[in-house]
Order: sequence, then C-alpha cells, then structure tokens
Amino acid sequence: MTMCWEIGQFSAFHNHRGQNWLDVRADRRVRVQNFRVDERDAVCGTSTSFLPDTYDMTGAPAYVNPLQPVHQVLNLAEFNQRAVRYPMCTRS
Repeated sequence: MTMCWEIGQFSAFHNHRGQNWLDVRADRRVRVQNFRVDERDAVCGTSTSFLPDTYDMTGAPAYVNPLQPVHQVLNLAEFNQRAVRYPMCTRS
C-alpha cells in the first residue's frame, strides 16, 4: 500500500500490531516520531506515553521498532513538498 502525504498532513498515533517487522521507504521526506508506552489502563482504554525518538525518513529504508511500536508520521509544512511512503517488506 502506498501512502501519499500532502504538505502538513500527519497520521494518528498508531502501531502495527501483529507485524514483527515492517520496512518502509519514503520518497522525499517525512518525520517519524516513536513513542514509548509506560502505563496502560485496559479498563479505561488509556495509556501514558512519551516521545523518546524522532527522526526524518529521507529515502533510506526504516523499520518499526518492536520495542517502541507506537508512532506517528508527519509531513511537516516546513518540508514544503508532497511525500510518498511505501512498504518494502513485512514479516509476521
């Protein structure tokens, strides 16, 4: 699946549950913010998290860290260009 990002678009916080490994490549530039979840309340459906890792994907392959799988992808307005992100390979 190919994802196209207009200038200023971003994803919701999400993970890829059930996928142990996901390798993706970006055409142009997107920012990836990985979050570490510290506390979970299954009854309320809430969690506490913080942002330990942020990096920009600029064409080199990147992967979802299985230890910190919750992330967000952003095409910041300052990048001033559309971006395309596509998976290269998945394993479960």
